[in-house]
Amino acid sequence: MLLRWLELFYKEVQDFYEVHVVIIMVLIGLFEWFISYKQLTDKKLKREAKLARYIGAAYVIGGIGIFALLKIF
Repeated sequence: MLLRWLELFYKEVQDFYEVHVVIIMVLIGLFEWFISYKQLTDKKLKREAKLARYIGAAYVIGGIGIFALLKIF
């Protein structure tokens, strides 16, 4: 039962996760990485700026990585 549900979930995610979703995730990641980082460093919020960089990198790498994994498998 659980295996069947996971298989259905995987198929739904695979159908949903297309190129336009990857582009949106990468753009959000780049915005977070550069724009938010700059705004936070201007406000002297170093810890938050560092976190914005990590979140931006996670969006970029994660978005492309998930897309690649779904297309391979």
